[in-house]
Amino acid sequence: MKRTIKWLFSIVLIVMMYAYAMFQGGFVSWFLFYSVVPLIMYAFVIGIFPLKTIKLKRIFPVEPKQAGQSLQVTIEIKKSFFPLFYLIIKEQFSEKLNSQLANKSSAKAIFFPLFKRNMTYTYTLPSLPRGEHTFSGVIVKTGDLFGFIQKQVEYDLEQTLLVYPRIETINWKSSSRGVSGNTFLSKNRVQDVSTVVGIRDYVPGDRLTWIDWKTTAKRNKLVTKQFEQRVTEETLLFLDDSKDSYTATDLDLFEKVVTVTASLVSVIERSGHPFVIAGFSKMKHGVDERNGHHVYKMLAKVEAKRETSFAEFVKSVLMHDQKRVRVVFISAYVSDELLKLLNRLASQHTHVDFYYVMRDMNNELPILRQIQATGAVVHTVLKKKGE
Repeated sequence: MKRTIKWLFSIVLIVMMYAYAMFQGGFVSWFLFYSVVPLIMYAFVIGIFPLKTIKLKRIFPVEPKQAGQSLQVTIEIKKSFFPLFYLIIKEQFSEKLNSQLANKSSAKAIFFPLFKRNMTYTYTLPSLPRGEHTFSGVIVKTGDLFGFIQKQVEYDLEQTLLVYPRIETINWKSSSRGVSGNTFLSKNRVQDVSTVVGIRDYVPGDRLTWIDWKTTAKRNKLVTKQFEQRVTEETLLFLDDSKDSYTATDLDLFEKVVTVTASLVSVIERSGHPFVIAGFSKMKHGVDERNGHHVYKMLAKVEAKRETSFAEFVKSVLMHDQKRVRVVFISAYVSDELLKLLNRLASQHTHVDFYYVMRDMNNELPILRQIQATGAVVHTVLKKKGE
């Protein structure tokens, strides 16, 4: 309706200008008529100009990003020789990314290209939140000089960006306390590359650093070093992603829990200690992805949406896997049910590390004492302001 009124107004304006020039005559009246008519005709042309002829391309780095890092995004614009008075480019983010970005105006730009064909716009997202984010599309707007005609089209330039959790320095000791009784150890054999006990023929999958080049040259075939196998205990990690553990104002605590988990995975990987990570809401009984990139991808995507409580989830996992000697909990909430579970694990001679995320040490002291009373080793992690 508004567009029809603008078209009618433009036609009436041309008729009035022409009538004025015919009856008034003279240079001024005809000058006004011939000055205004081209602009109104341009508005008509803009009305039928296909904006889809403009080509857009979004470019951002492919290297992995961690939460808190910045991202530089470049949009390349290519258009025909047809002159445009102005061109507005606006990014469309996913709801999650849009809600967490403070400066949304940085993803909007205006150009006055006229006959210029190639343009580039670069903006920076200063502090990326963890998660899988979608750049859904780009909105392009243009119009005539008077604003009679305005056109808009959305380009489908969907791209996905996976932001991994931040890795921080964290306290971890790979050795666990001794156990007694009939507790069974879940063990894994790990290569001790510091002790060579022999050589063997090369098999696909062996690292190049394991090749014994001297013996290879003598035998004229690839030979690798054989290392001593040492038996190590496998650690089971639990991340608390229960919906009941966090209120709407505590989601920043959950982000810190994920950061601590990712940091633990990183340090355990570097130590060569085998581990299994559980606690993802989409997994039935944990996940058996060890020392792989898959763990970090899951940590990038995990959200606090699991319906069951953290204690119930831990019970369901341990029911199917009772041979663990070391268990690690990462949480920001301790329920009575979880305390009972910690006491039961202690009675089974299970070594428990509890990484407790909190805002204020003084207010959380009673809870810390309760956790310590179960026999668990407590590691406190303070959530700083601004994190």
